[in-house]
Amino acid sequence: MRLVLVALAGGCAESAAPTDDIAWGGWVYVDQDEEHVLTDGTVSFWEEGAAEATLAVEPYADDYPGYWEVLVPPRVPVNVRLTEVSARTTWWAGDTPASRGNWFGGALFAVSDTWLLDVLDALGEDEESWLAGAAGKVIVLGQPVTEGILCGELALGLADGLVEPSCFSTDEAGAIAPAAADEGVSWFLGVSEPGEVVVSIGGAEERWTAAADEVILPWYLVGGGE
Repeated sequence: MRLVLVALAGGCAESAAPTDDIAWGGWVYVDQDEEHVLTDGTVSFWEEGAAEATLAVEPYADDYPGYWEVLVPPRVPVNVRLTEVSARTTWWAGDTPASRGNWFGGALFAVSDTWLLDVLDALGEDEESWLAGAAGKVIVLGQPVTEGILCGELALGLADGLVEPSCFSTDEAGAIAPAAADEGVSWFLGVSEPGEVVVSIGGAEERWTAAADEVILPWYLVGGGE
C-alpha cells in the first residue's frame, strides 16, 4: 500500500493586503482516492479562537465536483474539519497562504474505516481489534515529513493527561517496526478521550476540539509546528 501524506500548503499568485480575505481552494478526496472526491459533506475552517467555522463551498460544482474554496484571512493558523457520509469526521491543520492560492492536490482527504484498517495493517497492528478498542475515542495518526524526530519527543491526549503514542520506524527497505523512545519516528498512532485534544512534538503544540470516533491527522505539526 502506498500512502502519500502531505501537509496543507498554499501557492501564491496575487498580492493581498493584510486585512483582506483571500480565496484558498483545492481538491478534497476520501481515502486519498482521486476517483472518490468529497461532495456529500462539509469542509470547515476554524481560525484560532473563533467561535464558529467558515464553510468552504464548491464554487464550480457543475464542472469541478469535489473542488472546494474558502475565503479566509491570510497567514493565520486554521484547523480544518472534513465530514462525508462514507468516512469519519477527519481533522487537519495548517496556515493559510499569504495570498490567493491552492493547497496541494491530494493534500486534503477524509478517511474511512477501510483506509484506517489498511494503515493499521501496514503498521503491524491487529487492525480490527485495535479499531474496536478505539471505539468512543479520538484517533490520532501522524507521519512526520522531517527526519530526526524521536518518539520521546511526541505526546498526545487531553491537556491534563498527555501520553506517548505508539511510534514506528521505517528502514531503508521500507519495512515498518515499532520504535523505542530514543529512536526516530516515521509514524505515530494513539487515541485520546474526546475534547480538546493536544498533539505535542518537541514542545510545539496543536489543538483540536474533536468528538468520539473522529480522526485527527496532525501532519502540519511535524517539522516544528511553525
